[in-house]
Amino acid sequence: MIVERVYMKSTKRALFDRNLRVRPVMSLKKALLRCVQDGNKAVIAEFKRASPSGFVNNANADLERYLQSLGGRGIAGVSILAEPHYFHGSYEDIAIAQKYPYPVLVKDFISSEGMIKSSFNAGGDCLLLIADFLGGQELLRLYNYARGIGMEVLIEFHDPECYQRIPESIDVLIGYNRRNLRTLKIEPDENAALKVMSSDTRLKILESGLKSSQDPGLEGFDGMLVGESMLTERFNGEV
Repeated sequence: MIVERVYMKSTKRALFDRNLRVRPVMSLKKALLRCVQDGNKAVIAEFKRASPSGFVNNANADLERYLQSLGGRGIAGVSILAEPHYFHGSYEDIAIAQKYPYPVLVKDFISSEGMIKSSFNAGGDCLLLIADFLGGQELLRLYNYARGIGMEVLIEFHDPECYQRIPESIDVLIGYNRRNLRTLKIEPDENAALKVMSSDTRLKILESGLKSSQDPGLEGFDGMLVGESMLTERFNGEV
């Protein structure tokens, strides 16, 4: 399966050992909360160059120009795909993104403390952990390391059963990814996701397949992560 191969390759990648951080950590959680308190759905705008699902970013391949275009649109944060082999990303992209006034979420297939330190050194503020591929103890270990160096954490799941792996006691953002990363198909079931999160008061983010800020699936979520439709300028709605 593709994601298992991505994780396997990621464990063998050379770590990003340069320190290119030029500013203190910015809080993605606080930025999201400001949007929610203003009565809006918070938006994280994603940048990626490609995806194993077949997406190729031809319309907005210039990262700096894309980030400049987000100005004045009420974006709470940006997500940068850093995985190089399947998504054609890089940690240099994170270093560029930190120069703009948005908290930076590092999207990678993180499974070690070294990869978290790489994310920090490149300028990331928050990092992604995927509950469908990491056990509860791994999530807790990586969370503790990230918080120890000042980074925030977003933990996402697709399979509702995998939500149970996320420790209740930790201060994270919770993401429900409509995309099944094993099949790479969009398989939305927000009702099932919201049901397992019914007593969870942490901020909830809906991910993948969003084409409108009025998507009915957003009901019950505090915000959204928008990638391909925003990169191809097909996202409908004010953000």
